[in-house]
Amino acid sequence: MMAGTFGSLNDGAAHEAASGGCVVITEWIYRAADTGCGVLVIDRRERRFLKARGGWVLKGGLIGRLEVANARIELYGKTIERHEPYLQPWPHVWIGNTTWTASHEVFLLHRAVRGDRATVLRTWKLIDPERYGGSSLLPRGSLERGGTSTSVQVRVINAHAADLVSEGVDVSGALGKQ
Repeated sequence: MMAGTFGSLNDGAAHEAASGGCVVITEWIYRAADTGCGVLVIDRRERRFLKARGGWVLKGGLIGRLEVANARIELYGKTIERHEPYLQPWPHVWIGNTTWTASHEVFLLHRAVRGDRATVLRTWKLIDPERYGGSSLLPRGSLERGGTSTSVQVRVINAHAADLVSEGVDVSGALGKQ
Protein backbone atom coordinates (compact mmCIF):
# COMPACT_ATOMS: atom_id res chain seq x y z
CA MET A 1 0.00 0.00 0.00
CA MET A 2 2.64 2.54 1.00
CA ALA A 3 4.86 1.60 -1.93
CA GLY A 4 1.94 1.41 -4.37
CA THR A 5 2.40 -2.28 -5.12
CA PHE A 6 -0.30 -4.93 -4.87
CA GLY A 7 -0.42 -8.68 -4.37
CA SER A 8 -0.99 -11.35 -1.74
CA LEU A 9 0.77 -13.27 0.99
CA ASN A 10 -0.74 -16.65 1.86
CA ASP A 11 0.72 -18.46 4.87
CA GLY A 12 4.14 -17.01 4.13
CA ALA A 13 4.15 -17.45 0.33
CA ALA A 14 4.11 -14.18 -1.65
CA HIS A 15 2.23 -13.72 -4.92
CA GLU A 16 2.29 -10.63 -7.14
CA ALA A 17 -0.89 -9.03 -8.42
CA ALA A 18 -2.15 -9.74 -11.92
CA SER A 19 0.00 -8.31 -14.68
CA GLY A 20 -2.81 -6.00 -15.84
CA GLY A 21 -1.99 -3.63 -12.98
CA CYS A 22 -4.32 -1.43 -11.02
CA VAL A 23 -7.10 -0.61 -13.46
CA VAL A 24 -10.43 -1.38 -11.78
CA ILE A 25 -11.09 0.34 -8.47
CA THR A 26 -14.05 -0.82 -6.38
CA GLU A 27 -15.65 1.18 -3.60
CA TRP A 28 -16.41 -1.90 -1.46
CA ILE A 29 -13.56 -2.45 0.98
CA TYR A 30 -13.99 -6.23 1.26
CA ARG A 31 -13.90 -6.57 -2.57
CA ALA A 32 -10.79 -4.43 -3.12
CA ALA A 33 -8.50 -7.43 -2.54
CA ASP A 34 -10.03 -9.17 -5.57
CA THR A 35 -9.01 -6.37 -7.96
CA GLY A 36 -5.60 -5.58 -9.43
CA CYS A 37 -5.46 -2.78 -6.81
CA GLY A 38 -5.76 -5.15 -3.86
CA VAL A 39 -3.73 -6.56 -1.01
CA LEU A 40 -4.50 -9.89 0.66
CA VAL A 41 -2.56 -11.23 3.65
CA ILE A 42 -3.61 -14.62 5.01
CA ASP A 43 -2.01 -16.41 7.94
CA ARG A 44 -4.15 -19.37 8.99
CA ARG A 45 -1.44 -21.60 10.45
CA GLU A 46 -2.77 -21.41 14.03
CA ARG A 47 -3.40 -24.77 15.71
CA ARG A 48 -5.08 -25.71 18.99
CA PHE A 49 -4.99 -29.35 20.10
CA LEU A 50 -6.76 -31.18 17.20
CA LYS A 51 -8.04 -28.01 15.64
CA ALA A 52 -6.23 -26.22 12.80
CA ARG A 53 -6.55 -23.48 10.15
CA GLY A 54 -7.08 -20.66 12.61
CA GLY A 55 -5.60 -17.20 12.20
CA TRP A 56 -6.12 -13.81 10.63
CA VAL A 57 -6.99 -12.47 7.20
CA LEU A 58 -6.30 -8.89 6.15
CA LYS A 59 -7.84 -7.84 2.86
CA GLY A 60 -8.26 -4.51 1.17
CA GLY A 61 -6.81 -2.15 -1.36
CA LEU A 62 -7.32 1.04 -3.31
CA ILE A 63 -10.91 2.35 -3.18
CA GLY A 64 -10.43 5.88 -4.51
CA ARG A 65 -7.89 8.09 -6.31
CA LEU A 66 -7.76 11.78 -7.24
CA GLU A 67 -5.22 14.07 -8.87
CA VAL A 68 -4.91 17.24 -6.76
CA ALA A 69 -2.38 19.93 -7.74
CA ASN A 70 -0.20 17.46 -9.72
CA ALA A 71 -0.11 14.95 -6.85
CA ARG A 72 -2.08 11.81 -6.13
CA ILE A 73 -4.44 11.53 -3.21
CA GLU A 74 -5.47 7.91 -2.65
CA LEU A 75 -8.02 6.26 -0.37
CA TYR A 76 -7.31 2.73 0.81
CA GLY A 77 -9.42 0.44 2.94
CA LYS A 78 -8.73 -2.81 4.76
CA THR A 79 -10.81 -5.40 6.58
CA ILE A 80 -9.43 -7.61 9.34
CA GLU A 81 -11.05 -11.02 9.90
CA ARG A 82 -10.47 -13.57 12.67
CA HIS A 83 -10.79 -17.28 11.90
CA GLU A 84 -10.97 -19.57 14.93
CA PRO A 85 -9.21 -22.95 14.62
CA TYR A 86 -11.62 -25.76 13.74
CA LEU A 87 -11.74 -29.52 13.50
CA GLN A 88 -12.14 -31.16 10.09
CA PRO A 89 -12.47 -34.93 10.62
CA TRP A 90 -13.75 -35.63 7.08
CA PRO A 91 -13.76 -33.62 3.84
CA HIS A 92 -16.64 -31.11 3.76
CA VAL A 93 -17.21 -31.44 7.54
CA TRP A 94 -16.16 -28.50 9.71
CA ILE A 95 -16.65 -28.54 13.48
CA GLY A 96 -16.34 -25.20 15.24
CA ASN A 97 -15.61 -23.17 12.09
CA THR A 98 -16.25 -19.56 13.17
CA THR A 99 -15.20 -16.37 11.45
CA TRP A 100 -15.90 -12.79 12.45
CA THR A 101 -14.87 -9.42 11.14
CA ALA A 102 -12.87 -7.52 13.74
CA SER A 103 -12.55 -4.10 12.17
CA HIS A 104 -12.13 -1.97 9.09
CA GLU A 105 -9.61 0.79 8.53
CA VAL A 106 -9.57 3.56 5.94
CA PHE A 107 -6.41 5.46 5.02
CA LEU A 108 -6.01 8.70 3.09
CA LEU A 109 -2.58 8.81 1.43
CA HIS A 110 -0.56 11.39 -0.48
CA ARG A 111 1.80 10.23 -3.25
CA ALA A 112 3.88 12.95 -4.94
CA VAL A 113 4.47 10.95 -8.14
CA ARG A 114 3.28 7.58 -9.38
CA GLY A 115 5.32 4.75 -7.88
CA ASP A 116 6.69 6.99 -5.13
CA ARG A 117 6.34 6.03 -1.47
CA ALA A 118 3.17 7.47 0.09
CA THR A 119 2.60 9.37 3.31
CA VAL A 120 -0.46 8.81 5.47
CA LEU A 121 -2.60 11.93 5.81
CA ARG A 122 -5.47 10.56 7.87
CA THR A 123 -6.69 7.21 9.26
CA TRP A 124 -10.15 6.09 10.37
CA LYS A 125 -10.78 2.86 12.32
CA LEU A 126 -14.26 1.32 12.30
CA ILE A 127 -15.05 -1.46 14.78
CA ASP A 128 -17.38 -3.98 13.16
CA PRO A 129 -20.44 -4.93 15.26
CA GLU A 130 -20.26 -8.48 13.84
CA ARG A 131 -17.61 -9.21 16.48
CA TYR A 132 -20.20 -8.59 19.17
CA GLY A 133 -23.09 -10.44 17.55
CA GLY A 134 -24.35 -7.67 15.25
CA SER A 135 -24.48 -7.70 11.48
CA SER A 136 -21.39 -6.82 9.46
CA LEU A 137 -20.88 -3.22 8.32
CA LEU A 138 -19.74 -4.06 4.78
CA PRO A 139 -18.36 -0.54 4.33
CA ARG A 140 -17.66 1.17 1.04
CA GLY A 141 -15.73 4.36 0.54
CA SER A 142 -15.49 7.20 -1.91
CA LEU A 143 -13.09 10.07 -2.49
CA GLU A 144 -14.29 13.28 -4.13
CA ARG A 145 -13.04 16.79 -4.63
CA GLY A 146 -13.82 19.15 -1.77
CA GLY A 147 -15.01 22.74 -1.79
CA THR A 148 -11.52 24.13 -2.48
CA SER A 149 -8.80 23.13 -4.93
CA THR A 150 -6.72 21.57 -2.13
CA SER A 151 -9.39 19.71 -0.20
CA VAL A 152 -10.98 16.29 -0.63
CA GLN A 153 -14.17 14.76 0.74
CA VAL A 154 -13.90 11.26 2.25
CA ARG A 155 -17.12 9.34 2.70
CA VAL A 156 -17.51 5.84 4.08
CA ILE A 157 -20.96 4.28 4.32
CA ASN A 158 -22.23 0.89 5.40
CA ALA A 159 -24.30 -1.53 3.32
CA HIS A 160 -27.49 0.31 4.31
CA ALA A 161 -26.10 3.69 3.10
CA ALA A 162 -25.73 5.07 6.62
CA ASP A 163 -22.74 7.39 7.07
CA LEU A 164 -19.80 5.98 9.03
CA VAL A 165 -17.34 8.72 8.01
CA SER A 166 -18.10 11.91 6.13
CA GLU A 167 -15.25 14.35 6.41
CA GLY A 168 -13.57 17.04 4.39
CA VAL A 169 -9.78 16.93 4.56
CA ASP A 170 -7.52 19.82 3.61
CA VAL A 171 -4.49 18.32 1.85
CA SER A 172 -2.66 21.61 1.22
CA GLY A 173 -0.09 20.84 3.96
CA ALA A 174 0.93 17.61 2.22
CA LEU A 175 1.01 19.26 -1.20
CA GLY A 176 3.42 21.94 0.08
CA LYS A 177 5.98 19.25 1.11
CA GLN A 178 6.58 18.03 -2.44
